[in-house]
Amino acid sequence: MIVLLSVSGYQFVSADEKLSPGKWSGEFVTYDEVLYNMEYRVSYKGDSDRISIKMINLKLGASKFTDRLSEIEIDDKRLRFKIKRKFETKDCKLELDNGVYRGRCTSDAGKEGEFSTITMVPPSAAEDVENGDKKEDKAAGKKDKDKKDKKDK
Repeated sequence: MIVLLSVSGYQFVSADEKLSPGKWSGEFVTYDEVLYNMEYRVSYKGDSDRISIKMINLKLGASKFTDRLSEIEIDDKRLRFKIKRKFETKDCKLELDNGVYRGRCTSDAGKEGEFSTITMVPPSAAEDVENGDKKEDKAAGKKDKDKKDKKDK
């Protein structure tokens, strides 16, 4: 297990245990089943092994709802972190499942047995879908242009 130390918002992580930098996507579903679409900004300080993850609630916007995750631990296919807020701390434990981290968060202010679910999708998975759509759009556009060129002849 890799335990990370915080240095000005960044925490050290083993090079073998790095998460892909960039904008991750995901969902956070509260214990009472309210769904929030999330963005996670994973970054490293320079070329170092110091990681920072910001979690942004897309419904409320970055200016109103951004949390910097703390006490990040990465171990093989597991990811653990805390979301510290004014009146509570959520302890989140996720496992890698088919390229996506999925898990649960419990609150130190919540009732026993209550938990939220959370997912984190790496940028490569989101980009693959997006790039696939762009390739298909380009191909469709080229076919339309070819048809038009043939018709004009």
